Amino acid sequence: MPERFMRGIEAVNGIVWGPMGLGLLFGTGLLLTVRTGGFQLRRWGYWMQHTLGAILTDRSVTAHTAREEQAISQFQSLCTALASTIGTGNLVGVATAILSGGAGAVFWMWVMALLGMMTSFAENVLGVYYRRKNEKGEWNGGAMYYLTDGLGAKPGCKAVGRVLAVLFALAVVWISRQGGWKGEGCGGNCASCHQHCDTPEKKH
Repeated sequence: MPERFMRGIEAVNGIVWGPMGLGLLFGTGLLLTVRTGGFQLRRWGYWMQHTLGAILTDRSVTAHTAREEQAISQFQSLCTALASTIGTGNLVGVATAILSGGAGAVFWMWVMALLGMMTSFAENVLGVYYRRKNEKGEWNGGAMYYLTDGLGAKPGCKAVGRVLAVLFALAVVWISRQGGWKGEGCGGNCASCHQHCDTPEKKH
């Protein structure tokens, strides 16, 4: 049973991180960049002014919010985002990419990062647009909501949106049970430990 399970994981991994998955990531980022006229480059000054610039000039941005406000500040949001994204992919992933593909891998990581800005931007905009408040006055949102209410609102896509929302929710539950999301927690730690042990062994 464990061997069959691992073979299944390897098959899915080959699709997600194979040419098909990488092509979808690249194509989606390129499409969003073209459709928005290179928004991540055109409005770079605006982004910096209202993120790093605001942190240095506006004390209210870095202030901690009270529990009863049912919200977090811009700075708290930034720290949460950085804490959940800087980890396995940025450290082990970069080293593995350079080890496998040479110095040229750095260029393609820059390209994917530039295009990935628009993918991340689109995810955040959709998350904010389709979020809703629950009976306690707390905000609920995320991919489950915009898949159900956004994609599901398209003609003939109601079932598809709900199925994808359920699959995403199950994936999040699975990862959270392992301790983390986006490369952190137990899931990310297991991946990090495996890479730290496995990569030198294969290399030497």
